[in-house]
Amino acid sequence: MQITVTVPENKAEAFLELVKELGYKSKLKTSKTKEPKLLKELRQSWKEVQMHERGEIELKTLDQVLNEL
Repeated sequence: MQITVTVPENKAEAFLELVKELGYKSKLKTSKTKEPKLLKELRQSWKEVQMHERGEIELKTLDQVLNEL
């Protein structure tokens, strides 16, 4: 039998330890809602850095970014 349990991230390690002590097998799956968005943003940022290095785009300076705040 397979059972799916959702556990808060801060309790996951303790929960998995309890499952192990009881002699059951466990399989950890992380939330997939946050990870892809972060990876997508990192990939986009990396592409922009590469384009800037090739001279294809101009990035804002730190002063320009701070002035927007």
